[in-house]
Amino acid sequence: MALIQACPENQNEVIEASRKLGCSYDKYGNNQYLCLPNEEKTSLIEFCSDGVMGIQDKDPACQNINTELHCYVADPLCGPKPSPFLEESFNFYPIVYTLGGLLFFATICIIVWCRWRRNCRKENPKAANDAEMEFLQKEQLAQTVPNKTNTNTFNDESRQFNTPQEEYSRESTDGGLQTTRGSYVSALNKTWCPEHFVCHERSCGQNLLNNGFVEKDGALYCEKDYEQRFAPSCARCRNTIKEVQKINPALYNKNNI
Repeated sequence: MALIQACPENQNEVIEASRKLGCSYDKYGNNQYLCLPNEEKTSLIEFCSDGVMGIQDKDPACQNINTELHCYVADPLCGPKPSPFLEESFNFYPIVYTLGGLLFFATICIIVWCRWRRNCRKENPKAANDAEMEFLQKEQLAQTVPNKTNTNTFNDESRQFNTPQEEYSRESTDGGLQTTRGSYVSALNKTWCPEHFVCHERSCGQNLLNNGFVEKDGALYCEKDYEQRFAPSCARCRNTIKEVQKINPALYNKNNI
């Protein structure tokens, strides 16, 4: 008799194990080798039987045991008990209800705040209008320069630079508001929209608001087009003469020209 970890799995292993134990055969010629678990099912025991051998199945389930749990592996109850957490499905409904309640509460708060703000604007419309007008005035003043007399001139009297003007609304003594006027350009005794204050040349169309302009025969030109069309050129170098300078007759010498 000997303790082993596993029983023989085929006929050749049975014959080899029987030879090691010195087992013989019964009167019917059956090998008297046996391999069975002990009573506590803690180990397997191989031994030689003295009687007549009965019918033996190949790889019987009674030889396959779990020595740690002391049970047959084929038994459905043999094995680790499942965790109660795994047996019961996870209940996620409380989480869903909690998130839904928070979302509903946030929606109610937003609706109440919007209605409160609307009622405040209805009760004090002048404060709301003053705030809006102040914002618009600051935005308009940032885009324009309210200086009606600021001009720059070259030596050539036909060249001028003007800045766009703007009149914005102010509160009158009776509490009303004056009319708001947008941006405009004052040049050549005329008033121009900023988008129409452009070079007369169709192929150019450059906006002259911040780039300066030259007036010729009642039309506006940018510096480049004016030089190409009307500016005089030097007889020697053919370069355009942009400014006219006066020469002192006392210093005049034709050899210097």
